[in-house]
Amino acid sequence: MLLQDKEGTSALAVPDDELAEVLASKFVRDLEQISVEVRKTQSALVRIGGEDYLKSVEDKMLGMRLSEVTTKYYDEEGDTVEKTIMRIEWHTKSSIAQGRPPQVQKIYKTHFDMLSKYYREYSSGTDPELKHMLTRTFVLLCRYDLIGDMKNGCNTSLPPQAFETLTKHFGVTHECFASPMNHACPSYNSIFPDIDRYFGSLGSFFDFVPKEGSFELDIPFNSASAKMILDHILGLLYQSDSDKHPLSFIIIVPHGDDFLEYAQNSPFLRKTATVEVDTANAGLNFMSEMQYKDTGSSSRKVSRNADDADSSDGYGFKLILWLQNDFGHDLWTPVDEKVQAVVDCFDTSI
Repeated sequence: MLLQDKEGTSALAVPDDELAEVLASKFVRDLEQISVEVRKTQSALVRIGGEDYLKSVEDKMLGMRLSEVTTKYYDEEGDTVEKTIMRIEWHTKSSIAQGRPPQVQKIYKTHFDMLSKYYREYSSGTDPELKHMLTRTFVLLCRYDLIGDMKNGCNTSLPPQAFETLTKHFGVTHECFASPMNHACPSYNSIFPDIDRYFGSLGSFFDFVPKEGSFELDIPFNSASAKMILDHILGLLYQSDSDKHPLSFIIIVPHGDDFLEYAQNSPFLRKTATVEVDTANAGLNFMSEMQYKDTGSSSRKVSRNADDADSSDGYGFKLILWLQNDFGHDLWTPVDEKVQAVVDCFDTSI
């Protein structure tokens, strides 16, 4: 089946055909219901806004409201910690008429302020009065909630010091798989270009066609997407002008993934390195810093229990690959000393 991995269960795998049929049937019914509601809403908004459709989908017209609450909890040391959470509530006319509670998205204030900053920076030209910001932020959070469970445990963000080292030694200035909530570079690709672009995304990696530069990829999900990603990278390298434009890709994948098998016969593969990742401790230290909310299902929360780590003993391995054209290799040569500096960033004992 489309969502089953021939090598076993994966983040995208459906357990069995019977359950898949049940889920698919429910999914279709939900889509039909949603599409009916969307058509009704669109028709109503067109009637309200007339030719100026954008005016009819402003935050105020859609019933978007913003509020904040402060929550307290105890950290691992037993100290009391306070965090402010922003609530974006969508009060539709039907929900008000039927007495239903509004749809709500919650996000830590620090992350909301960060998204607001990005929105002002990248969208103030088309939305100078920020009349669409709440709606677009709401949609953004809904989208990433949708994939939150699938990504949990499948992809671990780089430690900040690792990215700094990649920039220092290999000129990395762009992330190929990131999000508005979690990116180390101002320049990045993301999975939902239609909404992420309002917050600075350059769109999908598969539509990204750079002629030169140094790029980092922390491959999401599992090997099911590896072949597509590698095909795009190799296509860019084959089409590049090695005499004039340096091009380099540093790729981080789970060890044992098919990516190395796909890449090892390529003339552009210059170096590989293996790093041991303490998924029970080291990864969670920086993952907790990028986590933008602490609401929703427990599977979306960062676990602090070693039993929930990627491997039974709390440790896993990552593979780092350098794919470069000739000019890129000359400019950002992965010599042992620089490669070791990157590897050391994953070792919390140093």
